[in-house]
Order: sequence, then C-alpha cells, then structure tokens
Amino acid sequence: MLLALAAVAQPQAGQPAPSVKKPGVKPLNVQEEIANVRAGIITPYGLYFLGESEAREAIPALEEQFPLADHEMDKAQIAQVLVLLKAPNDTYWNYLVKLITPILDGNAPDPIAFDAQGKELPDVSPAFEAWVDANRLDPPSAWQNATIVYPGYIMLLGETEDPRAVSPLRRALASPNYLIAAQASEGLALLKDDGAIPLIVDAARRAPASAARLIAEPLGYFANPDAQADRKSVV
Repeated sequence: MLLALAAVAQPQAGQPAPSVKKPGVKPLNVQEEIANVRAGIITPYGLYFLGESEAREAIPALEEQFPLADHEMDKAQIAQVLVLLKAPNDTYWNYLVKLITPILDGNAPDPIAFDAQGKELPDVSPAFEAWVDANRLDPPSAWQNATIVYPGYIMLLGETEDPRAVSPLRRALASPNYLIAAQASEGLALLKDDGAIPLIVDAARRAPASAARLIAEPLGYFANPDAQADRKSVV
C-alpha cells in the first residue's frame, strides 16, 4: 500500500522533480481550458495544464469556481493552482495552510504495518488501530485520510512552488506518518531547498526500510552532490 500509493520515479542526479502530467495526453488549449473551468468542468489534469502554462489569465475563472467546489480536495486543488499562478489574494494560501495545520499538529501513528526488517506488510499497524479506537474515529475514513487525503494536501502545498511552503514542509518531514514525510520530502525537492537535505536524510534514517526509500528518493532531484551521496547511503 505504501509504495503503491505514493511511489516516486527513480530520478537521475539533479533532474527536476517529476510532474503529474499524464503521458500521451494531448496538450490543451489554454482558452478552451479556461472555458471548461468557467463551465464547471474541472479536472486534475486541466488544473495542472493551467499551472504549467503559467496561465495567469485563468485566475478569474479559478477564483469563481473556488467557492463553488463541494469537496475540500477539489477546493485544495484549485487553491494550489491559484497560489502557483500568484493570484493576488492570500485566501487560497490560507486555505491550504488551514488544511495542513491539523496534520502538522497531530500525532496519528503511521497507518501501515512493517516487519522487523522494515518491509511493508499488507496490514494496518496496531498503533494506528489503537489510535483510531481511542479517538472514536470511523476506521475507513481514518485510513483514507492517513493514506490518501492528508498526504495529498502536503503534496499540493509543495506543488504551489511557494517559498512559504518550506517551513511547514520541513515540519511535515517529522510526521510519524511516513507517507506524509515522503510527500514533504518531494515538496522540498520541488522548492530546491538545499537546507532540507540533512532533514530528509534524518527522516529517512528514522523510518522502516520500505518507507526510508520513499522518503529518500527525492534527494535525487537535487543538483547538490552531497544529496546524491546521502541518497545512496539510505536507499
């Protein structure tokens, strides 16, 4: 589950962090995609396309749709693109911060079980089950949040490419949830935060072997030769 949900590509030294662009998808026309947004036809790839196209002319349409989105993840994806496009309104940045603050302040254990060698097991960790029971949470919802939703919010924060994300992403590296730490590592690589390299290494060395590889892989995106050596020492 860990590697299936959040695996990253094997990078070459110094190469850019991978994008979510889907291979083989025909590039869109910016104006057509803006028209789709205005019509309420919003897809993750369409949002990605507008962000990568630096289509600041899409800001008004995205701002119109932001309050109309029904789900937090939908709003978060729109907010991420608006921050990336440098919309002159802190509403969208503040929304992302609001979503991740409980994650950073929380103490939920990692949801995935590992064996004595650090290999991922197809089981829920006993510590996570106990935490869910103690907090009287719905187990399926708690699992989805821990494995998909919360790591997704951290991923979106990094993809804003906003320097303000460095501090919360560094905090997220210390999360006991290794999926969150892995997404924080990738976000810091996207932001080219060389100062985070030793923090990423420390986070990887604290994690079980399967999770350590996931956290350390983004070190391959840094041009810094020390990051390459550190990655090899962990992976």
